[in-house]
Amino acid sequence: MLRRLTLATLAVLTLCLPGMAQEPPEGAYADFVPNANGEPFSTWGETPPDTGLVTRIFALSFAEACSWAIGNGEPEQRRPEIYDLSFRYSYDDAATPAHPLKLYRFFCNAGAYNEQHVFMLWDGDNGLRPVSFSQPTYTVALEDPSNPDSAVTGMQLTGFSSVPTLVNSAVDPATGEISTRSCFRGICDASSVGTWVLNEADYRLKSFLVDPSYDGEVTMIEMVDFALPAPIDMSAVVNDMETATN
Repeated sequence: MLRRLTLATLAVLTLCLPGMAQEPPEGAYADFVPNANGEPFSTWGETPPDTGLVTRIFALSFAEACSWAIGNGEPEQRRPEIYDLSFRYSYDDAATPAHPLKLYRFFCNAGAYNEQHVFMLWDGDNGLRPVSFSQPTYTVALEDPSNPDSAVTGMQLTGFSSVPTLVNSAVDPATGEISTRSCFRGICDASSVGTWVLNEADYRLKSFLVDPSYDGEVTMIEMVDFALPAPIDMSAVVNDMETATN
């Protein structure tokens, strides 16, 4: 309890408009490494950690993946956009106040026509942590497999993976919904579009569309749509279980 109170006392609430972070103290956490002194470290509690500490943890967590932004970018590029959100657990009743949630978006990398960001979340129960985003994996069948610009003849959903970075992301400051559009080349005729929504204190995939064809036109194919999740037929599940045990 003493450790928790100490962390809460040291943490300073960042007061900012959605998407606009105060400038973190330069160098205040430059040498900070969690558990370097052998003491337990946590960021959970009633008060979110100082923005400078969040930025330092981002730099340690993504030192390699975001080395361009962290090592070569301007100091402003390392400062997060901060979104003050809230959520409710499924077991909360109507009288339970919403729980505060902070979303931090950090610039990570950029190319000629795409920009990458990573995200971190904080809430009182779980503390600060990086966000991984689920997205579908798929294969593309081409009319001429040796020519990537040939016509697409088919696609197959092969599963799901999780990624730590999102491309060309945007955040709805009112709902926390995150959307992306990743261009496979400069004119963005081939691309993918994803949307993720808050699911209590984390994110879940809402929808994902892909245009795999390099034909100069935008024709999106819906890979998944969880806006209205389909109910599971429990009677079929029970029948399968009974068949397996007989």
